Amino acid sequence: MIDWFEVVMNEGADLPVSTQKIIGAWADKGVAYKKHTYTGPFFWQLHERELTPELLAKTNQALLGE
Repeated sequence: MIDWFEVVMNEGADLPVSTQKIIGAWADKGVAYKKHTYTGPFFWQLHERELTPELLAKTNQALLGE
């Protein structure tokens, strides 16, 4: 099982086309995946560190199987 985490601008927003292509290819090959979206800063683009509490919570839930 692959857990895919993707930051989105608004909760419930569609995944980017590039991501849809990747998970579509997985689905075609029978790869099990679960997508997780969250809102928050694009932390990899920031000069200063910033936490993303929603990503941390969703990661913990995925690892604990919730």
